[in-house]
Amino acid sequence: MNSSDEVSSTAHRVTLGVGCNCGDRHSAMTLAMEWLCTLLTGARCSAIYETEPVGGGTRNYLNAVVTGETLLSDTELNTLLKEYEYAHGRDAEARRRGDVWIDIDLVMSADNLLRPFDFSQDFFLQGYSELTLPKLP
Repeated sequence: MNSSDEVSSTAHRVTLGVGCNCGDRHSAMTLAMEWLCTLLTGARCSAIYETEPVGGGTRNYLNAVVTGETLLSDTELNTLLKEYEYAHGRDAEARRRGDVWIDIDLVMSADNLLRPFDFSQDFFLQGYSELTLPKLP
């Protein structure tokens, strides 16, 4: 078990990527982001923005980034994220068709980069930059 999987009495910062490419995309994104705000302390959300698919596919995505603090281990948090996805249509059949009703990925936890590929892509960096770069006057 690594340090980010240990149960702690100290909250740590997490950064999540959220995406959707089918259905009522805006409503699905809004609902997921509202749910994440109930799960994380001090949650902050980027704007929702559209990106082209990476690695194939024909439908554009809506994406956003959410950051906040949690006492949950990475494993506990990831389990909740995947349960949410499944409850909102992300099952094996949807994956086979390329339908992403909602996708929520734990990209960063504390100082650990868990998904380097996501971190290097515009679908994540656009929202991450919005939340982390200082605002110019």
